[in-house]
Amino acid sequence: CGTQLPSLDVMGVFNALSGFVFAFSGQKIFLEMQAEMTEPTEFPKALHAAFPVLFLSYLLVSLAAYGRCGDRTPTYLLDVLPSGPLARCASVFMLVHMMVSYTIANQVLARAMLLLSGCTTGLEPGLTGRLIWFTQTSAQALFAIVLSNAIPLFDDFVSVIGGLLSTQFSFVFPAGLFLLFAQTGRGVGKVMIIACAFVIVVGVVFTVVGTVSNIRRIADDAKTGGAPFACNL
Repeated sequence: CGTQLPSLDVMGVFNALSGFVFAFSGQKIFLEMQAEMTEPTEFPKALHAAFPVLFLSYLLVSLAAYGRCGDRTPTYLLDVLPSGPLARCASVFMLVHMMVSYTIANQVLARAMLLLSGCTTGLEPGLTGRLIWFTQTSAQALFAIVLSNAIPLFDDFVSVIGGLLSTQFSFVFPAGLFLLFAQTGRGVGKVMIIACAFVIVVGVVFTVVGTVSNIRRIADDAKTGGAPFACNL
């Protein structure tokens, strides 16, 4: 377990919630995943099955960590486990989780980059297309490795992304686009319109307050942070 956590103020609450937003912001990539399916209409079935499992998994792990450490629950979850085979096993599973998540996001980004650059040959079958795709994805992987290690307080950086970008891409933009769709007069209920407006307001508040709180946290942590490419989680 870690050290005693400071008492939460308003900024601290939004800082913590930014991490939750980041964890549940996968819907920004759902449309790309659905577009690649042979039967896109089957996607809602997978979604309805996956989200309850995701929520219960996060809930059980959080309760277990808090039940063991209480107010000394560390910000990095694996620090709950004592050093030894169990911690190493959990670290391997964490690595697999990160590799799968990165691979999915990397494929979508690589495709978008090739389309924007006009190099559509990289999306075609054949040796040339595979070489271009390999070069593009390898360059993105190298950039990700350098960036993640060049930022000493990487967990703070993730929180900033959650507060500044994930709230927009996962909540504000989808709700805003749905409201635009509602203006076409295709029978959208008032309840959904009110719900979308509420989501937009909450998303904007999270974006502003969450980003400010995370920047303040970075400024505070930077006083004791390590150097770039140092191991300082």
